[in-house]
This record gives sequence, structure tokens and C-alpha cells, in this order.
Amino acid sequence: RRMFYENNHDQLTGLSRYAYFKYQASQWMEQMEKDEICAAVMMDLDEFKRINDTYGHDVGDKYLESFAALLKGLPQEHCLVSRRSGDEFCIFICGFQDISKILKELWRKLREEEAVITQDVIRKIRASGGVAYARGQSRLLEDLLLEADQALYEVKRENKGLFKEYDADKCQEA
Repeated sequence: RRMFYENNHDQLTGLSRYAYFKYQASQWMEQMEKDEICAAVMMDLDEFKRINDTYGHDVGDKYLESFAALLKGLPQEHCLVSRRSGDEFCIFICGFQDISKILKELWRKLREEEAVITQDVIRKIRASGGVAYARGQSRLLEDLLLEADQALYEVKRENKGLFKEYDADKCQEA
């Protein structure tokens, strides 16, 4: 059991590794009702490179752990959370009537949450996110993740620190 956990979870944050996350999310999607809505969220920490370059990788690790702790607070019966790589994270949400409510609450907490960088420096945790929605089993998880990723890069170009829903017209222009 320990080997299974270690193979499928990120050592630093304790979140699912990306491959395991995709496996679990696919399983959840297969069990969805045709009217049920799900969402994929791709997130990226803002200014993470600057934290690493200014304070060092140990401090960067603490910042990642603080962010992961916030994500672990999401309702586990509706949310799968993963560290994709570096400072990139993914969330899959389903079985919840108002997905935007979960996301708004997450970004509200981000505005309030602080990470202790050093004894003298405390910073707000800032992240940007892209969101893509699907209904029932109508879509492939890979397509949903790709759209969420495109929305993430769109928000990073426009206004970091927010989340943005996927808009096919706008994302294809960029």
C-alpha cells in the first residue's frame, strides 16, 4: 500500500501525481450521469520563479506546500487535486451543483491565505487558473484538460491572479 501511495502521490505536497489524477478523473467521468457537469481546472502559481530565485528552493518548497494545503481543503467527495509539475496544479470537479461556487471560494481563500516565506517575509499565495466544463460523458478528459490549459494561458496574458473559463473563440485567436 505504501508503494502504491508513493508511486501515485507527489512526495513534497502529498497530492496525486498527474498520471494518477488523470486515471482517477477518467474513472469519475465514466460514472457521471449524462446531465451532470464537471470541470477541469489548470492552475499555475504566480511569481513562483521569483520566490525561488530570491529566497531559494527550500522556501519555494514551503510555498508549494502552503498552496497544496489550501487545495487539500477542497471537498474531497467532489474534487480531485494533482500537482502536475513544478508550480502547476490540476483540479477535477464533479458531482457538485455549482462548480463556480467552489472556484470562487477557492480564489477568495487565495486572497486571504498567506505563506511564511522567511521569519521576516510573509506573502499572499497567488495563482492563476483556467477552467473548462463538460456535461456527462460527452467529452474526453484530455480535451477538457487542454481547454483548461488554454484558458490558463489566456488569463496569464491578461490578468494574473484570477481564473478564467475556456472560451473557444478567444483561446483560438491567441
